Amino acid sequence: MASTSALTMLVSLMGTRLDSATLRKATGMTTELARAGTWLLCHDTGASSTALLARMLGASPDEATFRHPHDPSDFGRCHRLLESVPEWRTRLPEMAACSAYWAALVDRWDEITALLALDRKACHALMRSILNPIEDADQSIIRLGKDVTMRWS
Repeated sequence: MASTSALTMLVSLMGTRLDSATLRKATGMTTELARAGTWLLCHDTGASSTALLARMLGASPDEATFRHPHDPSDFGRCHRLLESVPEWRTRLPEMAACSAYWAALVDRWDEITALLALDRKACHALMRSILNPIEDADQSIIRLGKDVTMRWS
């Protein structure tokens, strides 16, 4: 678990491009946290990968703010975060507490990961087959068309 001061330091560095060695030296962060910070600073981020980062750093699950990957691009950003900090891969089941969407994706993470590298169209189809039934049951979701939804809060 990261300390509050380390998280504050990490947030203050957002927008600054640093390599992991410089980041570790500047902040005194652990290797794990330094790799997470380097990933964050590389700007290969999105709502779902940032949610994954926040949960791994100890944030409490909140369905409203813990966005899930919607497509292979979103999933790829989450995957690259886990490649940057492989220790977090074993903690991925913690994301299931964030929402039914995360729970369903975590259950099939390895299958989605395998398709991501092989066939993005097949990966997208698999993700939609996982997410569509949850969206259909979610009363805050309005389906506007194939793979197009709107969330009402």
